[in-house]
Amino acid sequence: MANCKGCGRFILLPEGPQDASILLVGEAPSQFDIKEARLWTGDFGDLLRAELRKQRILYHQCRITNMWLHPKTKECDFEKYHVNDVLREMENRTAILLLGAETTKYFTGYNISEVSGLRVDTLPHREGRLIPSSVGMVFALFNPAIVLHEKLGELRFGLQRFSEALNGTNT
Repeated sequence: MANCKGCGRFILLPEGPQDASILLVGEAPSQFDIKEARLWTGDFGDLLRAELRKQRILYHQCRITNMWLHPKTKECDFEKYHVNDVLREMENRTAILLLGAETTKYFTGYNISEVSGLRVDTLPHREGRLIPSSVGMVFALFNPAIVLHEKLGELRFGLQRFSEALNGTNT
């Protein structure tokens, strides 16, 4: 168990193999995640695991984390206390899948509605940071929590494109 250096809140650390070639980055832990002390639980996690499995991407072989390591708060400064941990997680990955509008905008500069389901070229971060150059490719998708309500087709399409890119059948 760990606590945030900025606000003292309980944080959920990344899970999955540290050397996984794929990193999945969500936005923030849900109330269910905090209750279970695990990342990506409940209906959202079930849906994502099922959809990844359909694309022959095994969730348990991916590294998973969130942009925020605890629920987002105004009292805690993401850039001061969390961003470097996430950037370290991104290093030397074959592929990164950014899940959600805030995550996509922060790390690529694009609005999710412009790039959901697509491979994205990353833009310099407003302070000059980039997604590490050691990353093979970056894809962005709507947050699967939203998909539970209305965008399942977009999630499936995006994961199919991501899977094809991993297998070299789509660029």
